[in-house]
Amino acid sequence: NLTGSNRANLDYVLENVLAPSAVVSKDYLINIFNLDDGRVISGMIKDETPESILIALPGGSEMQVSPKEVTSRQELNQSLMPAGLFDVIPIEQVSDLIKYLESPEQVPLTPL
Repeated sequence: NLTGSNRANLDYVLENVLAPSAVVSKDYLINIFNLDDGRVISGMIKDETPESILIALPGGSEMQVSPKEVTSRQELNQSLMPAGLFDVIPIEQVSDLIKYLESPEQVPLTPL
């Protein structure tokens, strides 16, 4: 759901699609955690307190870890949006994508 993502601003949309890692909000940075039991966890921080870290994992699940379990932590300044998106689709589909992204409402999903 992209509603509310400033998608009506064409400059914003183009910047985020053409150079997705140019500016990444702190809320969307991937963090990699090495834990004391040998596990490596990566995801976005949903909530963090001195007692726990709630991590949003790929696929929509969440995991809570104690900061005491973390032996190291790395924050990646790279967007999840793949670079070169416009390089691999026909220009007509680029135009359709821009029209979709500029629409003010979420388009209902249709089954494939």
